[in-house]
Amino acid sequence: MKKLLFGLIIPLFLLAACAPKNQCTIQGTVDGINDSTIVYLKLLGDNKYENVDSCFVVNNSFELTAQIEQIQIAYVTIRELRINQPIFVEPNSKITITGTLEKFDIVGSTSHDQFMDYQNSISDLQVKQQELYNQYVQTPKEDTTTISSIELAYDALDSTINSKRIEWINTHSNSCVAPYIIISELIYTSSIEELQNFFNSFVESVQQSYYGNEIQKRINVLAAVNNGQSAPEIALPNQNGDTLRLSDLKGQYVLIDFWASWCGPCRRENPVVVAAYEKYHENGFTVYSISLDDNRDKWLQAIEADGLVWESHVSLLKGWDNASAKEYGVMSIPANYLIDKDGIIIGNNLRGEDLEAKLKELFPDQQ
Repeated sequence: MKKLLFGLIIPLFLLAACAPKNQCTIQGTVDGINDSTIVYLKLLGDNKYENVDSCFVVNNSFELTAQIEQIQIAYVTIRELRINQPIFVEPNSKITITGTLEKFDIVGSTSHDQFMDYQNSISDLQVKQQELYNQYVQTPKEDTTTISSIELAYDALDSTINSKRIEWINTHSNSCVAPYIIISELIYTSSIEELQNFFNSFVESVQQSYYGNEIQKRINVLAAVNNGQSAPEIALPNQNGDTLRLSDLKGQYVLIDFWASWCGPCRRENPVVVAAYEKYHENGFTVYSISLDDNRDKWLQAIEADGLVWESHVSLLKGWDNASAKEYGVMSIPANYLIDKDGIIIGNNLRGEDLEAKLKELFPDQQ
């Protein structure tokens, strides 16, 4: 009997030892999906989502697996049906998807339950916001009164939704969904102080999670270009292909301006920058313009059309693939940094009246 039991234990031990570590399995049985339809599972790879598994549907069912080191968002994708379902996956989890193409029921992931709770908390407000947007699109441009009213209502809803987001984050400091919300919806507008406060409120496991680490990376980037820091060197080609360094302008106050010809808000802000240059250039103020264009002709045409008369224009002509933009933490444009004569950062994202006010402070004698 002992020999028999020993013979049984060995295979079970080997089976356990060979079981994939941190595997996540997603099993789906969904009405309405034809057999032989391909289902894909996507995870974030090198800054983009990549297929990590796929299978054919058989009898309305499919199964996908992946090695998951940390809690994160994955996507179950059915291309021909234009389905791209986000799911919070967890290591060593078994997730089931049931229901119909119109409504999935997803069970087996605590993080996904929390994600759905967050989405439900703002869904009604987002529906109302979408209705306002539809009204805006359908309203004739000449009806400025109605358009203004819609814009005010839309912005009010946007503010309410943002408050709901922050409230949810603050009450779920032990959930990995909280930093994901920040990364996906608040990272563009949050200051370093706001991000640090969020991060400090998380429990240690959330701080060390995939999305917690992403927030820490963002904090580190912003800290390096915060007020009082030396502006990192920039060396990029100008219109003639010659390298123009930011340090070449040392001894002047410089507005480092990230923009592009295709960026509507940038083009609308350009007259403000031009006016500032014309008013304060003789006092030692200039502009170092970094374009995120990928088309040389459109870049040069925009410089001429907008009257950007300063000489310091540079671009790699690779769009967002720009190391300087990444080093300065630029995630949307227009974006700018103001540095003093010694290359120290003294302001950022100064637009409109804020730019004028800062320059008046620096040049009080200039009327």
